Amino acid sequence: MISEPTRVTLHSRTLLDHIYVNRKNYVTQSGVIPTGLSDHRLIYAVRRANKPKHIPRKITTRSFKRFHQEAFIDDISKIPFSCIEGLDDIDLMWYTWKTLFNEVSDAHAPLKTVTVKGEHTPWVTDEFISMTWERDHLKKVAEKHGSLDTWARLPRSHQFSKMGHAVRSTIIDLFQFCQLCQKSWKELFMINCIRYLTSNKILNKWQSGFRPGYSTTTALSYVVDDILSNMDGACGRKNYTGILFLDFKKAFDTVDHDILLDKLRSYGVVDSALDWFGSYLAGRYQIVQIENQYSDMMGIAFGVPQGSIIGPLLFSIYINDLPSATSESQAILYADDTAVIYSSEKIMKYSRVLSTDLILIGKWLVKNKLTLNVVKACIYFSILFTVTLGQDLFVDVSQGTLLGQTVHYKENHYLNVDKTFHVFYGIPFVLPPIGNRRFNKPVPMERWEGIWNATYRRSRCPQLRSISDADDKGDEDCLHLNVFAPAQTTGQLPVMVWIHGGGYFGGQGGSAFYLPYPLMSIGEFVFVSINYRLGIYGFLTTGDEASVGNYGIYDQIEALKWIQTNIAAFGGNPDEVTIAGESAGAGSAGILGISPLATGLFKRLIMQSGSSVAPWAVDFTSQRGLLLARQAASMLNCDESDTFRMVTCLREAPSEELTSAQNAVLIDSVINQLPYVPVVDGVLIPDKPLYLLKSRQFKNVDILIGSNKDEGDLLALRAYPTYIIRDRPPFMFYDEFRTQLRDYVYFYNHNLDFDAIEQQYVDHASIDTPGVSFLPTFSNIITDQAFACPALSTALYYSLAGNNVYSYQMTHEPR
Repeated sequence: MISEPTRVTLHSRTLLDHIYVNRKNYVTQSGVIPTGLSDHRLIYAVRRANKPKHIPRKITTRSFKRFHQEAFIDDISKIPFSCIEGLDDIDLMWYTWKTLFNEVSDAHAPLKTVTVKGEHTPWVTDEFISMTWERDHLKKVAEKHGSLDTWARLPRSHQFSKMGHAVRSTIIDLFQFCQLCQKSWKELFMINCIRYLTSNKILNKWQSGFRPGYSTTTALSYVVDDILSNMDGACGRKNYTGILFLDFKKAFDTVDHDILLDKLRSYGVVDSALDWFGSYLAGRYQIVQIENQYSDMMGIAFGVPQGSIIGPLLFSIYINDLPSATSESQAILYADDTAVIYSSEKIMKYSRVLSTDLILIGKWLVKNKLTLNVVKACIYFSILFTVTLGQDLFVDVSQGTLLGQTVHYKENHYLNVDKTFHVFYGIPFVLPPIGNRRFNKPVPMERWEGIWNATYRRSRCPQLRSISDADDKGDEDCLHLNVFAPAQTTGQLPVMVWIHGGGYFGGQGGSAFYLPYPLMSIGEFVFVSINYRLGIYGFLTTGDEASVGNYGIYDQIEALKWIQTNIAAFGGNPDEVTIAGESAGAGSAGILGISPLATGLFKRLIMQSGSSVAPWAVDFTSQRGLLLARQAASMLNCDESDTFRMVTCLREAPSEELTSAQNAVLIDSVINQLPYVPVVDGVLIPDKPLYLLKSRQFKNVDILIGSNKDEGDLLALRAYPTYIIRDRPPFMFYDEFRTQLRDYVYFYNHNLDFDAIEQQYVDHASIDTPGVSFLPTFSNIITDQAFACPALSTALYYSLAGNNVYSYQMTHEPR
């Protein structure tokens, strides 16, 4: 007897799974259905039920064929029941009363014997029959008048914890508690309405939610087939594919009734049918029940019931026109879960198309009064190269032996390369920063027993959810590094250490965005990417010894020390180390360039879109850091009056709660100012970075530094999104520009000459010109202030000291 499933693949398939009893004659048909999505095949079987026939029964019942209710009542009233009062025996009284009553009953509804072929159904009680009558009556009234009674629309709102910490309410339709009513509504709507929508080809073919014959697998198949066909070149050429996975916030609860009725009308739902939908949506009420307490009845002005089977159908109709909102990409839907997909042989083209269509979808959402759930949104990119895993390999380092793997990289689309690399993921360079090591400087890694498995990526550090690593929740045990080395080397190679960006509160070194295979295929070097503590874990500061801060930078220094000791085992030269980083990673590289604690650990710096003198890179005092620490402490009910007690409380807080508090601070923080950043502490960062550069207190290293043209666009649009959802230009009027500019520049420096800045950037001849947008001007100011000018200042001071300096501005748009 088979007790568990057997594996069925393309080359090995069996139907034994069907024979789960030793009665194979019960199986009338079986087979294997290829899904096309994997080598696992779908097995099906049709079994003979052999249901026994019911033996006919004879029962006695009354015939109401000639029954007249008024005549029956009249004859009952004429029975001389008063004669019963003179009887002394209670049994005789009952017998007399029953005899008199049955005589009249037999006359109006005589007894008869009938044969019943069906099975006995004692559960069909009088109450059950009464409910059925009420159901049918409600249906007839609704069909005739196009309206519903108020009681039929009354839902309950139950309180429950969905996310483990927040309490929310969900509207549950009353009809889900009555299967009889559900069956009626299913017959009334899911058959008639779906039949109408389908026969008239109204439902969008890309909507797979709540439709007969469609499922999540249907939507998934659309997406997977598109990706595979473009990667395999089935469409004539191999293409890159980008996908935006979107989700709407409380989508069912925010459906606008007027908009929904307008859409139903446009689809041909008119007269009493439209009135019925209007009646179903309007005048809805809810009662909230918490344990045994009930709220007053409250009106519901928006939304469709989630618990009913009508609500999902109405919601599908509500967003039926969403796919038509995009320009070139295709929106694939399962209810409100949306995948926006586009493929192109040029990377930048699909990036532009997805960016444009995301804005168009944003406008559609505003028009339809829905909200994008940014926390659940994520992005996917396909890649046009092949990575094949080869044999295992072993390398000895100071802490023990590492197990890595050989990776074969082949790319024939642009580079036309075929290379082999040795890869080691998740190497710990310090002890996990947990327990008492939280909010303390890192401790070097001890020797481990046995062999360390370095064949898979470890978790990122705790942080706000990322669209690029949506499934990784983060773990405090995150201080690992990854090493990539050419499989065949001659002598010791230069080393590139990559410090990821992410505003000091996001990102990870092992992200797929930072895979070095293309770069390593055109130049021989060893590549190392590192993790460091982020957010409150890496940069909590109180201004005293309770928490000195800068732990994330201390992590980077320990990683550099580990590299100095061990990189030769991978074919790297410890005397030829180049630190490279982008954004906050570039800010970190700039800090390492001026920190006396990083002396002798590297030879060159590459700073992309960041530096130590950028206004967002370093806090000059610990005042703001202490304020942020107290905000997090308040959320966790910690004592804020004493910094040592406060930090102890934060150190003992569960990681999930501390991360939630950190994320709340991040969300509430000013959009153009990073909350948790390095701070001038007099030790790791001895003084203000600009002062250290001016006084030449930096290392004698070569630097490459620069930024991107129009780099301020992203910050401008993220900081002030109201200016990108207007239907037509101008996107930012002059008075709006002045308000935002004053708030922005004064936030960083109250001594700046606002009028001089405006005079430098604004063409005053265009102020009164209709249709002129000042958003590009605002973006140019942010580009210079946050990226270009800090890069230029850094390059200038390093150059004046005699260092080799290479500067760039990225204006080329990749294909």
